[in-house]
Amino acid sequence: MENKLIIAGIVIGDRTNTASKVQEVLTKYSDIIFCRMGVSDLTNYCRLGDANVPQDGVISLTINGPETKVKEMVQVVEGIAPGISMKYLVLK
Repeated sequence: MENKLIIAGIVIGDRTNTASKVQEVLTKYSDIIFCRMGVSDLTNYCRLGDANVPQDGVISLTINGPETKVKEMVQVVEGIAPGISMKYLVLK
C-alpha cells in the first residue's frame, strides 16, 4: 500500500474520562504518527469572559502511512466515546 501524507485532528469531549483511552489508541498507531501536538485546556485560547469556552481537548497529528490504516484508526478513536471526533485530510 502506498503511504500518504495526512494531517488529522481529534476533538476529545469529556477529556478527563477519555483522554487516556485516546492515548492508548495513538500509541497503538505510533508507527504511522510522526508529529503530534495536543492542547488540553482551551480556556487560554478563547476570548476572556466567553461563556461558551469549550471543555474539549484537541490533538493534531501529522501522519505518514496507508490511508486504509488511518481510516481504521479513525473508527477506533471515534468508537471510544460519543464526544470524540476525528477528521483527516490527505495532503499528498
